[in-house]
Amino acid sequence: MGSETVQVASLSNIVLTWVSGSPEQVVFLAASLIGLAILLKRDRIL
Repeated sequence: MGSETVQVASLSNIVLTWVSGSPEQVVFLAASLIGLAILLKRDRIL
């Protein structure tokens, strides 16, 4: 679980630098993060 948290943290750093781009990127990014959160929650339940 620890390494996953590090991956998410580094991913969010990449996201923050990337978000300064176009609105389409921001929307795509938001969808990706929501999907990632759902996957992580599902893993914890299982």
